[in-house]
Amino acid sequence: DASSASGPEPLPVVPLGRAGPAMPVDVDLTGCCKECYMPLHGGICAFDPEHTPIPQDLDDPELPGWFPTWLRSYQRRSMWPFAEFGPLPKMLDEDVRKLKLAPPVSPAARDLPPSSQRHPAAALWDGRPLCPRCLMPLERGRCPLEPGHDVRSPVYRDAQREPPHAEGRAPAVLPGATRLPAREAVAPAEEAKAEERPGSRPYTWLSVVDSSRLPKTIAAWLREMDEAGFLALYHDAIAGHFDSPAQVIDVYARFGEDGEPPSLDPRFLDEMQIQKLGHRRLFEKWFSERLGHSLTAGPAP
Repeated sequence: DASSASGPEPLPVVPLGRAGPAMPVDVDLTGCCKECYMPLHGGICAFDPEHTPIPQDLDDPELPGWFPTWLRSYQRRSMWPFAEFGPLPKMLDEDVRKLKLAPPVSPAARDLPPSSQRHPAAALWDGRPLCPRCLMPLERGRCPLEPGHDVRSPVYRDAQREPPHAEGRAPAVLPGATRLPAREAVAPAEEAKAEERPGSRPYTWLSVVDSSRLPKTIAAWLREMDEAGFLALYHDAIAGHFDSPAQVIDVYARFGEDGEPPSLDPRFLDEMQIQKLGHRRLFEKWFSERLGHSLTAGPAP
């Protein structure tokens, strides 16, 4: 036999890295998340619930027991985007399925931009008592941002609403068009009636930002500061929390006194991860120069 005489037949050599074609494997992804392919629990992705839409029926017994708590936290972060920069307040043991909708927008806020240009939850500010220190909506009679704030005389954005009178102090009403820090927009009754100190200069002018002179979108705002487009890389970070430059000014603008130009709070640059010195200077220059032309002055009440 010729084959037995020549010895065993050598094995075929396959070059390294050139394996044969892989056999297709059928994987059943039914009931898995389309983003991360993790199994769904009651239609909710347990790895990241934002991968799946919020169900229409929140009373579905198939929903995970932790979903109402997660939804409560998610709605709080969507309502107050700047609260994401710091630690979230302690969550309240409250069932979101029993919450009532907020009242409609007050007539005092007609001069504000449409709600479609602002955050979807901006309407919840109207009609709710606010902390006189930081203008945050009160929760169960306390400031959620700093529980130590004195909230015995809360302020209201709805100027048409009659606020309840607090003991020993006159209530204050914050007009809907006000765009001032709390220390300038709200003055306690004791300070308003105090006599002027000798040699002191009364502060008789208030600065209000005219939003009609500002860019309408974050993209237009970045293009105005830098036509070369180097600031476009910060668009997603800023647009994820604010819909317009007017909202950024509400939170981070510092209005100087005695003729000082407005300035930008450095917290904005740090929280938006704007680290390059040249880019930071562009934002600071816009706030000191461009914002100064968008102010309207009027006598203080």
